[in-house]
Amino acid sequence: MSNDFRVACGVAQGNLGHGCVGTALEVLNIEPGVFCTSHEDLMDKKVLSDKNRKATRNSSITEINFGVRNPVKIVKKKLRRGKLMKLLLL
Repeated sequence: MSNDFRVACGVAQGNLGHGCVGTALEVLNIEPGVFCTSHEDLMDKKVLSDKNRKATRNSSITEINFGVRNPVKIVKKKLRRGKLMKLLLL
């Protein structure tokens, strides 16, 4: 039951914004308080700024290049995996 409630809250926050928590508390006749409402506002601003930042072209190029930043590490990982697979197949 508790897990279902937490998942529902997470989905609601993603779809409706963080203000849904305060609204749910008001429906239950619980006053959200100053800290709850200020946190909701702060998180909504953060989500909006993240969406705007991620929508830019530079952000997507950075994310694409992030995996290619250090090709030496990628090659070493592939070599280790190859050795491990040889040991597992024997």
